[in-house]
Amino acid sequence: MRNLNAVTGIVVLLTLGILLGSGGLLVYIGHNENESLASFKEKCQTVQATVVDYDKERKSSGLEENHEYYEYDKIYEYSFKGQVYRVKGSQSSRQEPLIGSRENVFVNPDNPEEMRTILSDGSGNMFMLLGIAIILVSVMLCVVLFFVKSSVPKWFVKLLKVCGFIAFAMNILAIFMLLKI
Repeated sequence: MRNLNAVTGIVVLLTLGILLGSGGLLVYIGHNENESLASFKEKCQTVQATVVDYDKERKSSGLEENHEYYEYDKIYEYSFKGQVYRVKGSQSSRQEPLIGSRENVFVNPDNPEEMRTILSDGSGNMFMLLGIAIILVSVMLCVVLFFVKSSVPKWFVKLLKVCGFIAFAMNILAIFMLLKI
């Protein structure tokens, strides 16, 4: 870290810490998601369910002004061990559901109100891959900063600041996803 003043050095180290922390958090979230899914898969049972209703929510895209659309959450009804359950599905769609259609759902026999419409959406693996990629980028940045003999250009320090901001935003997003907000 030759030729960097103390403040820049602290910013760079904090950025690297945030990046490493973000990567670790994402790997942890992905691992937990995969473990939860594996546990559910072991005990679930497939049941025929009927779409009896849906919730409709108006959404807007941040990319274009006045671009609005609807997301639909199916409400399923199914019978399990002689009792009828009415449960909202785990996946939203932009396509309006067909009332009365029948679908296979996966039910937790220990808690029949816990139901999933799919057994894997790949989100756990996505979080883990993104986390590993962030950790690898952080390690490469450490190598560049600590083992390269020449001074670090100002544009590189600015890039690290931007990466730190992005990593911070990803941490906030990961926390929201953990809390299911």
